[in-house]
Amino acid sequence: MATIKIPQEVKDIFPYEKIRPIQDKLILTTYSALKAGKNVIIEGANGLGKTVATLTSCIPIAREKNLQIIHVCRTNKQADRVVSELKEIAKATPVSGVSLRGRREMCPHPLVQKHADDAVTASVLCGQLKKLRKCEYHNRMSESLPHMRNAIKVLKSVPSSSTEINELCEESRICSYELILKLLEEVDVVASSYQYIFNPNIRDTFLKRVSRGLDEILLIVDECHNIIDTSLNISSGQLSIYSVRQALKEIKTFDKLEFLRLIRFLSTELEANQTRSYIEKKIDAKNLLFRMSKEVGATIDHDYSDKLISAGMKIQNEHLARDKSPRSYLYQLGRFIRKLVVTKNRQEFLHLITSYQTRGEGWGVKFEVVSLDARFTTKRVFEYVHNSVHISGTIDPIDAYSKIVGMDQLPLVTEVLDSPYSEQNVQGFIIDKLSTKLADRTPENYDKMCEVIAEAANNTPANTGVFAASYIVLKGLLDAGIQTYINKPFFYETTKMTSSANDRMVDEYKRLADKGGAVLMGVLGGRSSEGADFPGAQMNTCVIVGIPYARPTTRIESQIGYLDEQFYKKGREYGYIIPAIRRAAQAAGRPIRSINDRGLIIFLDYRFSQPYTSRFLPTWLKQNTQLLEYEHGRIATIAEHFFGP
Repeated sequence: MATIKIPQEVKDIFPYEKIRPIQDKLILTTYSALKAGKNVIIEGANGLGKTVATLTSCIPIAREKNLQIIHVCRTNKQADRVVSELKEIAKATPVSGVSLRGRREMCPHPLVQKHADDAVTASVLCGQLKKLRKCEYHNRMSESLPHMRNAIKVLKSVPSSSTEINELCEESRICSYELILKLLEEVDVVASSYQYIFNPNIRDTFLKRVSRGLDEILLIVDECHNIIDTSLNISSGQLSIYSVRQALKEIKTFDKLEFLRLIRFLSTELEANQTRSYIEKKIDAKNLLFRMSKEVGATIDHDYSDKLISAGMKIQNEHLARDKSPRSYLYQLGRFIRKLVVTKNRQEFLHLITSYQTRGEGWGVKFEVVSLDARFTTKRVFEYVHNSVHISGTIDPIDAYSKIVGMDQLPLVTEVLDSPYSEQNVQGFIIDKLSTKLADRTPENYDKMCEVIAEAANNTPANTGVFAASYIVLKGLLDAGIQTYINKPFFYETTKMTSSANDRMVDEYKRLADKGGAVLMGVLGGRSSEGADFPGAQMNTCVIVGIPYARPTTRIESQIGYLDEQFYKKGREYGYIIPAIRRAAQAAGRPIRSINDRGLIIFLDYRFSQPYTSRFLPTWLKQNTQLLEYEHGRIATIAEHFFGP
């Protein structure tokens, strides 16, 4: 194998004893591409040290070109991990950085903590409290005060996470969020959520704070496969019957009766489409706006939506004056009407009335504006930033990703790195003759799946994760008596489970890792399969039950059709096949969070072995997985040998 020569300016700041094989390829690819003014997309397995490799590749380039590095992530934990690596790099070279969380999570004021259950409400509350000088934490933010001067001096020179800054500010009773905002233009690296760059409403304020344009930013997109769904969500919107009814109460309470006819029209329209089954009905946005205008006797356009938003903001202020949560449903209505007006003639948006089941087992109905094209959000960002680096463990085929996010016409270098794992680290098996296709969901097959899962779980020394293609498949396993097959504590997700209840369940599951282990069962694409980390013994074995293909709903069919037109008959592949395989691959990677972790991965669906499907699995998984003809006891033997001394 040819020796990879790492540039000296990267070696000088790499904080660990040596650069590992494959990690060196990541570093050289990233550094060389940025040096040549190109963007980079790289797939590399978990545990490679992608974060530190990317940072040490980017810092010399950022210094040379006077750029600020913005490292965007999906979760706050990932952003804090960036700061952890910066601390190590700071031992070799002076570098500063902060991780930024949302105002709602960082603001210490009791009113914000009590009433702000979303970012908009937190922003309104914070703005009014500052304006009225009713926030003692903000009032103590003058840089002439000794505690502020000391805090800023320290944080300018030492990489600090939002958690650490929170602790520092608690002692001085100053606002950690406002302090971070003061630091943003001073530091070398900012680690934040995707929203700060990709949500245009947040981005504009953020860029003012860092005092830079997009062209002065070197952007790192961590776990970049997530940016597709995130971007679609950012440009989509909805208005529920509940919100409309609350808006009706609001205008009566606050004497905004000029909007009465509009709200009654919307309520009647939604109620006429409410059913006791899940239905997506495509609607014509222009026709809806025309009928709204006719009912109101005025054109429903940008100006009208601005009137709604303005009236809603006044209601927010009145709520605040009464020491209540500054939520306004009229404000929400105005924002939705604006989105409807903006998207009415755009083919990359779908407009729906959707009837759906609520968490409390009731039935709701809502208007939806559904984005079909991530480029509506991403393309402007990637075209205008100085350069961008995209890193993921599950992004192959990179060609599809680059087209979907609008990078295919930009100067670009791509690389799929080899697997760093040996058979001692990772073994994957695809069980032949089993699948979750509708015709294969028989009692006999569910019994066999339970048997395979039990053999894996009962012979795994610590924890096992089981992730089903859907709640229907999960219920099939429960009905087959999966719990009776397993001789360990057993936990499973439900559709009614709140986020906090799920977190408590996962915490209890993790605590059992060193006590003989437990089994956690969830769905692919759910909180546990993508939203949680399970390092070390917290998940030794992962079982994937089926391919999580989306239900063929109106929005899925519309997206496939739209992508077919945009990418020459690639709609089904880009909008249906690849997202499903990626969700499965994400879950399969749960046991492997570092290069030394060991993970046994079982796929209970032979379709993962088929040539068309398997080519979308990440390289690190393909290189360590084989097809297996199941016989009773075989998985038990494999698990015993794999985890044995």
